[in-house]
Amino acid sequence: MLRDIQNALNTANPSQTRRVLSVIRAVLTCWTAHYLAFRRLLDLRITLDILVKQERERGNDAKIVTGDAASRRKAKEMIELIDDPLMWHTLARYCQRLL
Repeated sequence: MLRDIQNALNTANPSQTRRVLSVIRAVLTCWTAHYLAFRRLLDLRITLDILVKQERERGNDAKIVTGDAASRRKAKEMIELIDDPLMWHTLARYCQRLL
């Protein structure tokens, strides 16, 4: 789903560099991995916002909030985080401090 959204954005903006990114999962023992994972989330913000918007438009035909109760709860938590401007601001400040 992220790949499809990014491909659509690349097609809509042909003047920009065409890149398709994936989420990076941080390794607990490496602070650089955390920094790179946070930076990647910031790079994917627009794509994640679109993904959440599409999920809301699907209603009962959801593709993200699925599975057992624990999976649905976790997906809803992640959607709330993606919608939280304070989370994005904090993430950006954190990455800026690490430089």
